[in-house]
Amino acid sequence: MAAASALSLADQSAALVRRARAGDQNAMALIQQVGMAARKGGARARAAYAMIKKYIDGHPVKSAAQSFFGADNGITVSKFSTRPDPEMKKPALPPGLLDGIFDPERFEVCILRACKFRHGLAAAAVVLATSDPLTIEAIKGIGESMFGGEDDESKAHAACFLHGVKFCGEKDWQELAPRLDPQLRRALVVGQCVGRARQLQMARHPGSSISRYAPVAGWELGE
Repeated sequence: MAAASALSLADQSAALVRRARAGDQNAMALIQQVGMAARKGGARARAAYAMIKKYIDGHPVKSAAQSFFGADNGITVSKFSTRPDPEMKKPALPPGLLDGIFDPERFEVCILRACKFRHGLAAAAVVLATSDPLTIEAIKGIGESMFGGEDDESKAHAACFLHGVKFCGEKDWQELAPRLDPQLRRALVVGQCVGRARQLQMARHPGSSISRYAPVAGWELGE
């Protein structure tokens, strides 16, 4: 039974690395979470982290632009693409840049500033996910505090924010962002950060089915 469990954990760890190498931001965020939990001493997280590193070391990338995700330089992820990865042109995320993400007055600026750095949006979502539950009511409160006006401009910004929460993937951004002016894009990216953080919280919630969020990540909750 124990051997089967270990094999399952190894298989899921390998699948997570393959997803991250293919550019899956959710997989990258989950790897980051495992690393953070392992450093805090969690036995299961340490085992998972060891298997992730073992798979990476045993399956090196022979031809791809490699990058390090977040501050966890022990995990290498790669992007397979016929075009250069725009994230690779950005500098590494500086330590402490996300410290203001829980300050209502610095919240928006903190997220937007993080996006200037490599995988900054994903990192901001991981940190934001450690906050109080991002319920529908809480998200509406964030939107109202940022775009609470009754004028058309405020309503447009609020709509972009909520759209970003609901559709927070890379493809959603690529499809919509080019058609928006800079201010609307700012609202959209903040919404996407909140949306990704909410997905991460849902994945950790004991009453939530993790398979609804990421089928191959069930091992993190022992499913």
